[in-house]
Amino acid sequence: DQSRGPPVFDISDGADAIITLSALFHDIIYYNVDGGLSPKQAEILKGVISKEEQGGTRVVLGVIDPDADPLFAMVAALFGVSSSQSLNPFGGQNEFLSAVVAIRALGDILQPAHLAQIAACIEGTIPFRSIDSEGRSPADLLHERLVSSNKTFNMQMTEGEIIDAVHRSVDLSNRDVGNFASPDTGYFLDQTWKLLPESNVPLRRKFLYSVYDYQTALVKLEKFFSNLDSNIVFRDFQNKPDKATLQAMTSKATYNINIGHGYVRAKLLFVTVLAAMAALTGGDSPLALFMGDLPSKDHYTVRLGDSFPSSEWHQGTFIEEGVYKVLAEGRKSDSTFEVRNSPVAAYLYRMMGSQGIDKALNHSTVPMSEESSKQLLESIPRDAVAHIARHAALIADTRADYLLKMVEELN
Repeated sequence: DQSRGPPVFDISDGADAIITLSALFHDIIYYNVDGGLSPKQAEILKGVISKEEQGGTRVVLGVIDPDADPLFAMVAALFGVSSSQSLNPFGGQNEFLSAVVAIRALGDILQPAHLAQIAACIEGTIPFRSIDSEGRSPADLLHERLVSSNKTFNMQMTEGEIIDAVHRSVDLSNRDVGNFASPDTGYFLDQTWKLLPESNVPLRRKFLYSVYDYQTALVKLEKFFSNLDSNIVFRDFQNKPDKATLQAMTSKATYNINIGHGYVRAKLLFVTVLAAMAALTGGDSPLALFMGDLPSKDHYTVRLGDSFPSSEWHQGTFIEEGVYKVLAEGRKSDSTFEVRNSPVAAYLYRMMGSQGIDKALNHSTVPMSEESSKQLLESIPRDAVAHIARHAALIADTRADYLLKMVEELN
């Protein structure tokens, strides 16, 4: 499923057979997103999972017996997991289950040493991990586990082959998050937006998700960007990639993350304004009530941002050109639930700047209450609130009178 990240043939382009096979399997399981396993997946993973936790999003492993199932035990050893362990749905659960599927699917074809290298590559795709308290990177820890597993499971790998396996793992890891180093921030955000429906089920209903649903999704995404350290996006091991290459990739990731964070905060403010207007005029509603329907080949629809003025980025105050450009011109493509450009968010960003948006978002709550809604709207220039409300009234017929009355009261 290409919506889950870069297409597998993109991240495996020019790679060797081990990396290519690993790429094919590395995200075959999305347990918490898909609501569990398909019948075929459940058949392949028989005996791996003992029970579910947290509403079916987290799994607990069964007994890992090296004598009864040495390949399963080998994968567990390479991932550093043990019997009855509860897996982290956002920190290795999907990768571990995908690796077990790969090893069981290929177990009758490949030698244990090759299977171990595939499992190691898939382990490497667990993203955004820091060094541990002893200064060891994820690649360092994988190397240690490979050395240990090589002895335990008699895989007969040389030290050179083990190092090569870690290099392959690092290579696939960096390929998998390669969009962070894209020279085109619009493309980087494109890939990010494709992932939103994974962790936000309502967004899969592209015409029916509510203002609250979208605000919730953007709050989570903003938190992700604010907490993400660009220094842990890309990895190296024993000078592969070399320091200059790693530094260049990390530098670009830093830029894209900073622009992405500003972009998300501007969009979050706009959606929070709509959430406030919804709260003050009758409550939560489908986003399309205020925004208009998504355009299609056979259907023209009026959209909220259609008549908003555009200006050059330098006509605003305290704004970053890169953020404004992506807001105004858009990401590389439309997503399944949203068009690519954000003219109203661009309008707010140009008018208020980063500092103004930061101050306004201090009044954001999820969901928006009557009190927080009024405080938020009062923190935004009156002209902007009136402009958005009057244009929304042209689309939201059932809320039009309430929106116009709200503008009068705010003034």
